[in-house]
Amino acid sequence: MTSTIALALIGAGKFGRNYIRTIKGLPGMRLAAVASNNKETTALLPEGCEQVSDWRALPKRKDIDGIIIATPTPLHAEMILACLVSGKPVLCEKPLTLNFVEAETVAKAAERSKLPVQIDHIYLFHAAFQAMLAALARVGKLTRIEGIGGNIGPFRPDTTPRWDWGAHDLAMMLAVLRAAKLPTAPLRMEAKRLKQEQRPEGYGEIVQLDFVYETLSTRLTFGNIMEPKTRRFTLTGENGTLVFDDLAPQKLTLNGAPLPCDGKLPLDAAILRFADTVKKPAPEHSDHALGAEVVRLLERADHLLA
Repeated sequence: MTSTIALALIGAGKFGRNYIRTIKGLPGMRLAAVASNNKETTALLPEGCEQVSDWRALPKRKDIDGIIIATPTPLHAEMILACLVSGKPVLCEKPLTLNFVEAETVAKAAERSKLPVQIDHIYLFHAAFQAMLAALARVGKLTRIEGIGGNIGPFRPDTTPRWDWGAHDLAMMLAVLRAAKLPTAPLRMEAKRLKQEQRPEGYGEIVQLDFVYETLSTRLTFGNIMEPKTRRFTLTGENGTLVFDDLAPQKLTLNGAPLPCDGKLPLDAAILRFADTVKKPAPEHSDHALGAEVVRLLERADHLLA
């Protein structure tokens, strides 16, 4: 493998274009190919990047070191499995899949192949959230986790608001529990739809999920008809409270006092970690287990809200 990582991208919609722009500005990597049927994609590509119409050609190419998937979620499982069969590490947009059977299939394939499947739960790569995890011990034994995130939109035809917004909050909750070395499977889970609307743009809702664990409780509230825009995550422990507020001037506070949280932009950090993963695959660089657990909890929420 050369010192420059050659990446391929499947999908050049809104998120795919973010990857194209970001990779252009990152060292040690290049975008070798993009799978897209959109003629407008060509003008966005860096010099030397090839556009192909059929994504199935990319996993088989020996000149590509890793593949990024930025397509609608229903396509994720098939694409990830094809990449793993061809020996390619994967960075995939969240959520991993739209049902647990597919998520479990992908997770088992990742285990068998010993190849990393990184999921872009983007807030896990946020400098303030990473600083929050690093400061976790300062609040002592955790007693409460609260997350609230939402905005007006997006309204997607292929993904419900709870799968779109809830994947973020659940990923952060699970990451905190793992960092605190606490069980991730709740003793009890409850789901409540606080608000729902059918708008011209599509279906909107705000959902509240409550989890009871042996030593703490969690409440997550999220949706695509929430005003004002909010992204706040609070950890309360016996010795104090950490608050990550992405829309506040001070992104992270401990008992009201700001904590430093300088770092790379989240997507930069996600892609750079993926490049490191491609260079030297390691178990801790694979997110398939966390991604599958997010899917399992969202599927459970669907059943509770049915």
